Parts: sequence; C-alpha cells; structure tokens
Amino acid sequence: MESLLRIIEDNFKEKNEKNANYSIRAYSKFLEISPATLSRILSRQAKITPKVFEIIAPKLNLSSSQQLAIMEELKEKKRDENIRTVDSNGMTFIDMEKFNIIADWHHYAILHMCSLENFQQDHKWIADRLGIADVSIIDSAIKRLIENKFLGVDENQNYYKIDQFNAILDYESSSKAMRERQKQVLQMSAKKIDSIPISLRDHSSITISVDKELLPEIKDRIKKFRRTLGNYIVKNNLNTTQVYELQLSFFPVLLDDDK
Repeated sequence: MESLLRIIEDNFKEKNEKNANYSIRAYSKFLEISPATLSRILSRQAKITPKVFEIIAPKLNLSSSQQLAIMEELKEKKRDENIRTVDSNGMTFIDMEKFNIIADWHHYAILHMCSLENFQQDHKWIADRLGIADVSIIDSAIKRLIENKFLGVDENQNYYKIDQFNAILDYESSSKAMRERQKQVLQMSAKKIDSIPISLRDHSSITISVDKELLPEIKDRIKKFRRTLGNYIVKNNLNTTQVYELQLSFFPVLLDDDK
C-alpha cells in the first residue's frame, strides 16, 4: 500500500530532520518491529501485513477512522493475494523419490513456519518451537529443503516457502519413507491428546460398516476434503501464528476373513 508507505517514510523523515543521527534501527525500535522487517518494508521487498500494521499504527499519528480503513484494506488485499496464490499456483505435485527426501515430519513443519507472523530464522528457535533438542537436525533439514527447491532464500537471506502446497503425485503406491512419516504423525497425534487443550485440537472418529467396493470413492473424497480444507485455510489466513498437522485415519478394524 503506497500511501501507507509514504506515511511511514514521512514519519521517519520528520524524526531524522530533528535528529540527523536518528537511524532506521532507532525508528524500528520506536515502531516495535525488527530492523530487518522495517528495512524490507521500506525497500518494497516485503508487504505490510495486518499484524504488523496493528503494531505500528498507534505510532503513526493516525486517527481511529484512518486506522480502521487501512486495516480493512490490508485484510482485503491479503485475502485477495491468498486467493491468487492458491488459484494460480494450486497444487505442486512431487514424485515419490523427491518426497522421500523430505518425508520426516519436521521438513513440512519448517516450510509452513516460514509463513508465521513471528517467524525467526534462528535454527535454535525453530528447534525449540518444534520440540527438537538437536539443532543439527534443523540445520540438515533446511539445507535439504533449499537444495531441493522446497525452500527459497531471498537477497536478504530470509527463508520463504516456494510453493503453497506440495502433494505426492502417486498416492496409490507407498514407500518406506511415507509409512514412516505417517507413523511419526500418528505418534505426535497421540501425545497431543494429553498435552493440548481440546479447544486447540480435534480428535474424533467414526466406526462404520463398509462395502469394500466403495473404498476407491471414499479415498478420493478424503483426498478432495484435505485439499478443499487446505484451500479454505490459505484463502482466509490473515495472521498465521501456529502450524497444524491434519491427519485422517480410515482403516478396517476387523481381521480379514477372506482366506
């Protein structure tokens, strides 16, 4: 938003004219955002998000009506950008060989952490947020993600997720890596039942008798549900502060008697 950028630039210029030693770092401290964030905003390398504007708005001498109008415009722009991202890029399909490289659960978690409003590139911070004690695991994962073009690095050495979604091209086959990933997610899911309040999670199930002839259609509907839900979330995200894992289970309970 060019008019908002001008307000920020004019505000900084006014302070700098009063004190020639007044720096970008001092201004970022005044605005309560990081110097790197402010620098990227002023150089047009990063957009002002609703979350950032909420922090800096009280410092810009704006009226309540101006703040409200700008916030609504920023939210609308973010929704439009999310919709364009999903509609233009859609689903990026990867083959099993490439998936096997990043199958461990923390690879996908790191990719989506890059979209968080409070994301920090410090590998120790990432490890702590993921509950991983060994920071070298994060070092290796990020190197792997960059080398295989899942994760990008801009001119300021900031990480960004290259594609909105990465889906496996062939779900009809299974690799050892895919099976291990699902076991990792199931183990995490079991732990979260006890450690996370129910208001922040959803663990539910249904037991139902099934005609095996329906399985292809059932699996296809589950796949479509995952993608529809993913698109809905991306289109409506405004302030991303957490990374969630969706894991659906649908399997036979009875031992097979077709022998």
